[in-house]
Order: sequence, then C-alpha cells, then structure tokens
Amino acid sequence: MSEKLPAPTPLEIKESKSLRFEVENARGGLLKYLVSRSEPDEKFPGFRYFLNNLNEGFNYVGQIDPETGRLALTQGSKFSPDSPIYRVGKFALSVIWGHRELEPGTGEIRKTVPRPKRKPLPKLGRENEPTLPLGE
Repeated sequence: MSEKLPAPTPLEIKESKSLRFEVENARGGLLKYLVSRSEPDEKFPGFRYFLNNLNEGFNYVGQIDPETGRLALTQGSKFSPDSPIYRVGKFALSVIWGHRELEPGTGEIRKTVPRPKRKPLPKLGRENEPTLPLGE
C-alpha cells in the first residue's frame, strides 16, 4: 500500500523530472501514473511532459500541456480516448490544475513515493568464490 500523500500540484509536476501519483475511486479501484519530463533539445526547445500508466508495466498515455494540464493523445499513445486509463488520467490532471473538483466521497488523488531500489547482489566470479582447503 502506498504512503498517503496529498495530490501533486502543477508546480511540483513542472519542477520534477518524474512524479508519481495514483487515483483511487470510492470502490477501491486504483490507477497509477507517472508524469515524466523530457529535456529540451534542438527539435523541441522547451520541456515536454508525458503521462504514463504504471498499472500494467510502463505504458505511454499522452502529452501534457504544462500551462493548462490538458492531456493530448499523440501517435505514440497506447490508449484510445474512451479507455478508462486515458479518461481517469485526463480527469485527474484537470483536478490537479484546478479546472474541476473532486467531489467528496468519490475518490482520491495522491502523490506516491516509489519503492526504494534494492541493492544489487554481488556478482559471483572467481574472485568472490569461497575457497575450500585442499586435502593433503
């Protein structure tokens, strides 16, 4: 279960390279999202923000307008406009940007903290293998 945090703000989204949030409805259904930011380059001189779904792996949903919070499907989108993952993500962003309100008792939008990464196990090679005393 995720740590309970408040919903992200538009400023937090714009300033973060990546930010996770989840949307839970009143019946306990849960959708997890990641907003990621690309660095400017020659083709796109400004930051670009993308919404990705984390429920079934890592799936690109669409591009976010950082000024309005509007979610747009692009060629790389894995979802259609009528898919629940797209509709819930679009609704959540409109709530985060203040265009819509989340009615009390209908659900919750909250930031989440990713699980800490596990330390990798040491590689076993000749230098790490235990040595056994040889019989004489």
